[in-house]
Amino acid sequence: MALTFVDSTPANSRADGDTVGITVTHGFTLQDGDVLYAFLTRSDDLGSPWVLSGWTQVANSAQTTGNDRLSTCLRKVITSAAGEPSSYTFLTSAGAGTNPQAMVLTQVRGADTTTPEDATATVANGSNDFTPTPAAITVATTGALVFVAHFASMNDGVSGKTGGAPSGYTLADTSENVFAGQLGAVTEVAYKASVAAGTETPGAFTGTPDDATSEYSTFTVAVRPVVAVVLRPIPTVVNFSVPRSFSY
Repeated sequence: MALTFVDSTPANSRADGDTVGITVTHGFTLQDGDVLYAFLTRSDDLGSPWVLSGWTQVANSAQTTGNDRLSTCLRKVITSAAGEPSSYTFLTSAGAGTNPQAMVLTQVRGADTTTPEDATATVANGSNDFTPTPAAITVATTGALVFVAHFASMNDGVSGKTGGAPSGYTLADTSENVFAGQLGAVTEVAYKASVAAGTETPGAFTGTPDDATSEYSTFTVAVRPVVAVVLRPIPTVVNFSVPRSFSY
């Protein structure tokens, strides 16, 4: 089975992350062996990385340069699809106050469920740019799927941003949460399937042009495919009888 992108859904909220967090109702049709990746961000306050029991942290970035932002990628391997909830609530500790939060949840099928990531995720951070370039990643296994995520923290009044995938990638989803009088939060996620082993260097995101108030973090995550085991036939051994010597 090839490693494929199946589905995605966005969610956003304006909440005190440590007490309310962010809830996403996914609507996915899950199968055992599916792998979910959650890409989450919040603006203004930092705090601890986003968490949810049963999920594993893949990457995290807490940045205070310019507009503060806390971004995390979490992963879950589905072992009992029938028992999975229809929604997930992710939490993070932070200071008092309500902050814009935005996330994208994705679903893939055909990943290696023992070691889902094909390489250590790479992270890039910067300022004053809404179309940043994610960091390169070294793919170990041909057939991998690569996610790139862009998390933005924007000044008040910057809204209506349009997401756009890097060249060669497909935009999965974009989530925006902007409120007057506070920073805004944006998460956009794109993917590229059937990536060959070697260095994968994504281009820049191609949404709304660069913005002088938008700080960013980007994650590049490589998902490992199941490697098929090729069974080769056992050669047939033929026994030859050696004739005895006869004496006359």
